[in-house]
Amino acid sequence: MFSAVVFVLAVAVFGASGQRFLAVENGQLRLNGEKVFMSGMNIAWQNYGRDFGNGQYQCCTSAALEDYIRRIGAEGGNSLRIWLHCDGAYTPSFDGNGYVVNTDDQNTMIADLSQFLDVAYANNVLVFIVLWNGAVAPYYRYLDLIWDESKLQTYIDRALVPMVSALSGKVALGAWEIMNEPEGLVAAGVSDANPCFDTTVLAGSGAGWAGSFVPMELLQRFINRQTAAIKRTDPKVLVTLGSWSERAQTDEFGWRNYYKDNCLIDGGGDGLGVLDFQQMHAYSWQGAYSPSAPLNVPNSDYNLNKPNLLGEFSQTGGDGRTIVDQFEWGYSQGYCGAWSWQANGGGEGSDDFATQALGLNHLRGRNDQNAGGRVDIVLQ
Repeated sequence: MFSAVVFVLAVAVFGASGQRFLAVENGQLRLNGEKVFMSGMNIAWQNYGRDFGNGQYQCCTSAALEDYIRRIGAEGGNSLRIWLHCDGAYTPSFDGNGYVVNTDDQNTMIADLSQFLDVAYANNVLVFIVLWNGAVAPYYRYLDLIWDESKLQTYIDRALVPMVSALSGKVALGAWEIMNEPEGLVAAGVSDANPCFDTTVLAGSGAGWAGSFVPMELLQRFINRQTAAIKRTDPKVLVTLGSWSERAQTDEFGWRNYYKDNCLIDGGGDGLGVLDFQQMHAYSWQGAYSPSAPLNVPNSDYNLNKPNLLGEFSQTGGDGRTIVDQFEWGYSQGYCGAWSWQANGGGEGSDDFATQALGLNHLRGRNDQNAGGRVDIVLQ
């Protein structure tokens, strides 16, 4: 009798498919037994690097951030991307020697994120939390975490693992993203006997624009170690990484996938530290996308063995196509999601909210299991 009750409860909690949290199965993002398509926006931030932790959420940012959740859901969206530490200037909490001692000085970050995820859950919106930003020059303490693995380990032990553990039961947590656009920090044009560390193919590509000149091997270690720690703490949760373009996430078109499993393991040495799905960003240059950009080619052309999400794009930063055309392309051309840039309308190349909402509404209600999959997800 007891075992029968346990079985019934298990079915009620996890569904007939045995899968209540977002997962990767057979090369697809899946939820509740169906292929799903992540249709949403980058909130990215309300107050850059200061949205969560140190009491800022309760005093200053929660109203705006939670309003974005509700508005994205109301426009037919099912997901959002939000940045956490950003450049590391405000969180995590460091001691005088650059070792991490906590998530934040006032120890409010976990409670802040928990509340944010609860609001997302109530609105059937999945949240993808980006830990770090590589698109701008980082605060020196953050850069030290990349160069010094002992300091990185203190971040993992005292900030990352506590966050992952505390939030592991949140159904609205879609994935952790280790870093936005690490290619901004990389030393491009460096030769190495190991192709995973050789960045000569990135010479002249624009990579390295933030001027930090970090060897690719150290970025891969940074990604690998955090990914592995997340998966040891919460084995079911997904992990991803957002690249500035396709140039660092495919071996096709003369480029190199620096974040495929063997490269991350070569860099960090931990076999568990591999990504669950990939993510590419797409912006035009002088009004045109590169020939191999994700808004020019179907996902199948990249010859990847994992789902691939169109993580940043905009009508303003595009090639003349409308935001509706861009969302439709992501849905129909094999990508597992599309997130426009950026809900607050404040970042470079950003569309305003109303423009992005046109794309969300275009995909509202779609459920073609032979194309992108279900958009109208239910979390409760």
